[in-house]
Amino acid sequence: MSKQNRTLLKEIIAFIIPIFLLLGFEAFFYYILFNILVLFIKLRSFIVGLLIIYCVFLSILSITKETKYPILILGVFLLLLSFISQIKIAYMQEPIYISDILFLKNSGSLTKLISGTIWGVIKEFAVFEILEIIYFTFLIVLGFKTNTEIKDKSSRTMIAIISIFLIVLLFVPMKFKTEYILNNVFDYNKRKSYKATTTNLEYYDKYGYICAMYGQMLESKINKPKGYNEDILNNALIEANNNLNVNKTLGKPNIIVIFSEAFWDIEKQNDIKFDKEVTSNFNKLKEKGIFFEMLSPAYGGLSSNVSFEFLTGRKYAVFWTILCAIYAVI
Repeated sequence: MSKQNRTLLKEIIAFIIPIFLLLGFEAFFYYILFNILVLFIKLRSFIVGLLIIYCVFLSILSITKETKYPILILGVFLLLLSFISQIKIAYMQEPIYISDILFLKNSGSLTKLISGTIWGVIKEFAVFEILEIIYFTFLIVLGFKTNTEIKDKSSRTMIAIISIFLIVLLFVPMKFKTEYILNNVFDYNKRKSYKATTTNLEYYDKYGYICAMYGQMLESKINKPKGYNEDILNNALIEANNNLNVNKTLGKPNIIVIFSEAFWDIEKQNDIKFDKEVTSNFNKLKEKGIFFEMLSPAYGGLSSNVSFEFLTGRKYAVFWTILCAIYAVI
């Protein structure tokens, strides 16, 4: 092989390594879920994940001018993300969200909570983690061996333009673009009116880890309602404050709400007969207060969304159909 062909091959390998970084990361995630190294990710979801990876790759490359640095940064980041995901899934059956970054300052209390059992989790995934380290290390080393320096100024300019285009395409808020991506990648307009699960692993399983993180970020954004006027709301607040009587005595509260997640009325089961009253204390409370039955907007989990509707009178449906509004937005 001629020197020119070897150089071309080296450049091609350097620029396709991010594809294998993403493939490996997604495959290891599915191994955590199903104990097999296989990919169930949809092609369109994988393409979105690949655009995100290359957005990072090209952005770093436009600054460093050498391919080995973005490969190193991406490889280490994805490896750490995979390790942290294993821990969070083991303890909470939840994947990592972009919004988790906002809570890093509270990680100390979490570390204390899991410190007694963390080594058991690490041992459980030890062989798997070693395999991951070998895989990502191989790609990083390969990246250094095939390192390509972008010396041509016009090429660097083109890379910078492409990276900026990807950033705008993926992350700059534009309503029509967001709706198009949500409807055509995440099937937003095809979902049933109620779709809630106790974990978002199903969402990540369906769309792939990187793409799902991006989708969760898009879905957590609330668009300005039609007819919204900030001045009207501010004037209403000012008027309410002006009419507030700070000297008014409110007296004792006369409303007590019992929201018990652990309780359900077993006497409602017609197939079961009892020879005595099972929930006598509950029935006494019913006689002293106002008892009513309500249609819950969630079941099998996500009770925070029920609390949100009950306490605020606002509809959970104005947010989105799969996540906990009260934690992710409020």
